[in-house]
Amino acid sequence: MVLDKIECGKFTVDKFFDVRYGSEKYFEYIGKEAYRALPKLLYNDDVERFLAFFETVGEHWRGITVKLKRADDVYRDAYIRAKKKSSLVGGEQLWDMEAYDVETLTENFRHAKDELGKYRTLLGLEGRTYFCYEHDSENISVYKPVNGRERVLASMKLGDWRAEVCANHIDRADEDIFSRMCDDIERGASEFSVELSSDLYAAEGEIKPCSISASTITKDGIPVLTVGIVSKLETHGGAVQAENKDAVTDSLTRLYNKKYIQNRAKEIIEKKNEHSALFIMDIDNFKEVNDNFGHMYGDEVLARVAGVLLDVLADNGIAGRIGGDEFMGIIYNVKDKEMVRHILRSIRSSVEYLYSDTKGVNITCSIGAARCPEDGTSYDTLFNCADKCLYIAKDKGKNRYIIYQEDLHGIIRNENRVTTEIEHINGDALENISGVVKKSIELLYTRGRDAIPEVLKIICEVGKFDRANVYYGPDFKCIYSHGLPGCDTAFWAGSGPYIEHFNSNGLHTASNLFKVENTDRKIFEQFREQNTGCFIQAILGDKDKICGYTSFECCNGGKRFTEALQTAIDYVSKLIYEVLKKEVI
Repeated sequence: MVLDKIECGKFTVDKFFDVRYGSEKYFEYIGKEAYRALPKLLYNDDVERFLAFFETVGEHWRGITVKLKRADDVYRDAYIRAKKKSSLVGGEQLWDMEAYDVETLTENFRHAKDELGKYRTLLGLEGRTYFCYEHDSENISVYKPVNGRERVLASMKLGDWRAEVCANHIDRADEDIFSRMCDDIERGASEFSVELSSDLYAAEGEIKPCSISASTITKDGIPVLTVGIVSKLETHGGAVQAENKDAVTDSLTRLYNKKYIQNRAKEIIEKKNEHSALFIMDIDNFKEVNDNFGHMYGDEVLARVAGVLLDVLADNGIAGRIGGDEFMGIIYNVKDKEMVRHILRSIRSSVEYLYSDTKGVNITCSIGAARCPEDGTSYDTLFNCADKCLYIAKDKGKNRYIIYQEDLHGIIRNENRVTTEIEHINGDALENISGVVKKSIELLYTRGRDAIPEVLKIICEVGKFDRANVYYGPDFKCIYSHGLPGCDTAFWAGSGPYIEHFNSNGLHTASNLFKVENTDRKIFEQFREQNTGCFIQAILGDKDKICGYTSFECCNGGKRFTEALQTAIDYVSKLIYEVLKKEVI
């Protein structure tokens, strides 16, 4: 008997969406096609959107509404949510999934609407700006009570709201915090709160800090509505009152917030002219922590690292959070360089020890520091010196501290940090793209083609690829490789339609293998046979005269590749081609 409604059909899939386990309700609902790969059960218009959604799934539930085909071949609106299994099963990554019939969700939504009415009445009485996010429609609305009536400040899709707020309403420094909050809204986190240095909807020209607190209404464990309140933090004379601890601290880490730690640092360095040291620290590969374990786990890491700073500094200094995973601290009464070295060494080793007994988790930090008055007597000078040392620490392999020395690191100009961040593109998995490219240039133009295997290794380590191959010559044979065994030849080279996937720069990026299934079935099967889940390929030469390809592949299912990583592969591939065409293979 086919169910008209499905309350919850549970199933487990592999990276190719093949069903490894399914509950009785799932098989009853889907029928004889229950073992087919999930994208084949979706309405064609929903497949691309579902694959993009799946790339973002971590170890916490995330959901999407699609049309799912049931046993009688009728497509029915279904809410599907998914999460990664926290550990490998038989050495393989699997995903748990659940399906809910939208009609059932609608009933839950009506219940939540009643609850929302209570929230809105109370919030209206308090005159607070508030928002509500409807999980079924993915729409967020922001309201402000004015003269007993509700004024709608925004009503749009959550993704559009995120982009609009980041572009027009908040400081650039708050973008990461705000984006993570939007992720929490989307996944239906039970409770969360953040602080921003500027009010989301302050009057033009006003810069007022605010806090945002939210909670999610659920029905039968399903997120239905997320409701949040925007509260202004009280200010006095343009500066946050120090006696109000909540107004000067970061809600997650309980360290000082960016504005307060910057003001205190300027006061200590420029007004008091004390012997002190300024350091900047960030967590190595923190994006991978969020991607692999979820933002809640990432928040735990941030809070524990903040605890290390508080414990180590104690009465010897203060620290604050100045970005997503970035911290700044001031060390008081610095007697000599050795004192700074001792404190930074203790911070570095304590952070590394935090998760030393947790399997699969490796948390380290990189630190740059500068001293007052030895290295400068202005906040900007010391910050830029410390900032440069932080980047050097990252470039040298991370998990280390570097204290500024003019004879080693050069004279630092007081320039806007944005200019120095050109070498730190996107802050993603490729944390120093310029360093990778520069290293590739050095290797290729000093050692020629003998350096190609090492360059492939660097790209694989930075981009977390499982294999890399260079195909070259009239038969497109594999002449260089790194990592897992791949194909002997570029089997796709002779497919005219496939070549059209490459953009004007000669790049083809497939964040999920299923994206090539419909257009290149044979190629899809060959990639699948060699366990490829996603890849980036680059043409050697140009589309009018293709001499070969580079191919960087992952075998762990889908993955979203950053713009920075694609830029690096594009550039390095062009370097490889320049070397190959000058040398006889």
